[in-house]
Amino acid sequence: MITMMFYQAERTVLSKAERNNPWYFFRRCCVSDLLPNGCECFDISPSSDFTNSLFHLPKCPQSLGVIFYFYDRDHTTTSLTIAADSQSIESTPFSSQRNTAIIAHGFADSGTAQWILEMKDELLNAEDLNVILVDWKKAAKGPNYFQAVANTRTVGAMLGRLLQALNSYSGAGFEVSRLFDRVTGCPS
Repeated sequence: MITMMFYQAERTVLSKAERNNPWYFFRRCCVSDLLPNGCECFDISPSSDFTNSLFHLPKCPQSLGVIFYFYDRDHTTTSLTIAADSQSIESTPFSSQRNTAIIAHGFADSGTAQWILEMKDELLNAEDLNVILVDWKKAAKGPNYFQAVANTRTVGAMLGRLLQALNSYSGAGFEVSRLFDRVTGCPS
């Protein structure tokens, strides 16, 4: 099942040097096939550009439950799940010849919220597109807004990995024709 791919081959990695570093509590490194280059380190130290999460570290992908839903004009009511691997991409009608729109929700919302589904429908009525809905409801749930803000970094990295895979397996360019979001804690 494709959605299970979001829970494979992931762990938090700390080297001995990181454990002995006084700034260790401000850094999390995740190893996952769902991240660009298979690894991402997130720093929230005072010297980091990311200090908007009130010292909450992003969680690693395996605990976030992020799902990417694919739609096109032939699949407007029933979504297909798409992941960052060749089998998943090849099993969808994703076309590198079409523009791609990505829609993401914000804090305490979900990828199947009414406003997102209506936006998806309007986009598909206006143009023949690939539409990807980013559902990160587990990572965005309340009541802790600052944890959701921190999690946007992991979700963004996971979306980056999906775009890399679409480029590798379908020849899609890195240009995203449209990105729609209700952003939590970061500029769009």
